[in-house]
Amino acid sequence: MKNQITLLMCSLCIFTGVAQTDLTGNSIVIPDRTPELEALCQQAKALDENGTAAEINANRIAIKNAWQSMNPAIAALYRPITTNLLPEIDVTGQSNSPTQRDEENYIPEDWSTDRLLMSEFVDGGVEMDVTDSGDIYISAYQNDIDNEGTFDELIIFRSTDGGNNFTEWQRINVTAPMRKLQITSMDGIGDNYLLAYLVTETKNFQVFRWNMATGDFQAEVIASDVTDFSVDRNYPTSTSTQRVFTTYHKSSNSTYSARSTSGSYGFDWVDENSIGIIGEQIDFAYGINGGCYVTFIGFNSRSLRANVNSNYNDPASWGSNETITDGAATEVINPAIRAARLDLASDKVVIWASQRPDGSTDGYSGFGLKRENGGPIPILVILDQVVQIGV
Repeated sequence: MKNQITLLMCSLCIFTGVAQTDLTGNSIVIPDRTPELEALCQQAKALDENGTAAEINANRIAIKNAWQSMNPAIAALYRPITTNLLPEIDVTGQSNSPTQRDEENYIPEDWSTDRLLMSEFVDGGVEMDVTDSGDIYISAYQNDIDNEGTFDELIIFRSTDGGNNFTEWQRINVTAPMRKLQITSMDGIGDNYLLAYLVTETKNFQVFRWNMATGDFQAEVIASDVTDFSVDRNYPTSTSTQRVFTTYHKSSNSTYSARSTSGSYGFDWVDENSIGIIGEQIDFAYGINGGCYVTFIGFNSRSLRANVNSNYNDPASWGSNETITDGAATEVINPAIRAARLDLASDKVVIWASQRPDGSTDGYSGFGLKRENGGPIPILVILDQVVQIGV
């Protein structure tokens, strides 16, 4: 079935003179970069793939200093995130290597035959990540606190033989009800980690980290008052220079971005910045060479919206928020965004979502939108195939 929607012009590209807001809600206009700043931003792209953690962090400070001499308000966006909050975990009796359970429930036979990975109930957080070496990690959580239990439980399963066998690798008690979970691996040359990012009912956005080889565990709180989030990471070969990027909503429905510090393996977050829009149902993707993409639903407009950051979630490198579909005409829910590993000038970005006419009680249809570059203005087009997914 063809979707007869007119092609939308979407300026998901590098912009200058873009209006943003600081954390107090004051408007900031990002001016054109000076030649010095442009050179530093280009250096950041080279360092991200081949530099050391010290070089990457020094480049970030150099960018901050260059903005300081030009516009102190923009320089002030480059700052560490600090909280006085502790991770919501109970490590009493915690084991780094839980005992393997009944293999009947933990060994799937093959792709074509369903078989239990876990016989217990789960409430959410079913996520999967695959390392470059082929190890598979699957997560889930149980909301035991909602059922008058003492703790919620976060469970991680691991397969080291391509999915033929799974064992329960980690199980940890969480002291507040979990509401969203996303896992990602940091793997390559150096120390390898599995990272679990989660938001609890207390609206604490936190990260749990396990060393893949030893099971050693650490945790920290990234930000407070967070209601929804999405994370992705970059892909340099050395794990010491891999970073995680995120966009998230707070209780005010304002949209923020931040990034972990190079050399901190997903910890030590910096550069929290308001993108300047209120929204919900957020999803985020990293491409390559600094390209970061976010999509979400406008909180008031109900429109599908998107934005791009051209420089590794740099707080002064966000473009203008773009309207993809009009909420007054079309109801869109649950958008997901993915990006190929191509430069901004030639990138391929797809948004998948569900839609129906605004005010309709009919089922939703799945639809996809693809960003195509190749001219001065990228074009976001509706893909030909629209799949009916509800009645």
